Amino acid sequence: MQARKEQAKAEAKERKQREREEQKQLAIAAEQEKRRQDEVRLMQEIEAANAMKQNLRQALDDVSFNLVDHDWSSGAPWVYECVEMGTLSFAWNEELSRIINRKAQEGWEYFRSESLVASRPAGCLGALFGGGPAFFNVVVLVFRRPAVIAKVERHYGVT
Repeated sequence: MQARKEQAKAEAKERKQREREEQKQLAIAAEQEKRRQDEVRLMQEIEAANAMKQNLRQALDDVSFNLVDHDWSSGAPWVYECVEMGTLSFAWNEELSRIINRKAQEGWEYFRSESLVASRPAGCLGALFGGGPAFFNVVVLVFRRPAVIAKVERHYGVT
């Protein structure tokens, strides 16, 4: 009877030892699987980043206007038109479209617009008598040389 008890204890101890070993093996396998998944995810992210970088390079090659290749003797590749909003009438969108059309006739392509708040400092008398600066809204219209014309100019060497 005593031998059976000791044998049962030994078997229980052996069983616990096997369970611990199995748990260790499972933990090691789980850690290895996690590392493998992390490596796969990292490789996918690297591939996606490389593809995005390649797409961006292609888009820039296709669309952008390369300032290095620009023939500066033909003028600047960008021009800015600043319009104070207070000087425009209620039909300001028509006036801005007239400016855009005028620049288009001059060979400029509308690129974007920015709205800024500017300040005009008080003059000498305003500073003496406590007049503060005047604030007003300005629309900056940005124009560029059309990319198609720029590519043709570079191709044929036209200045």
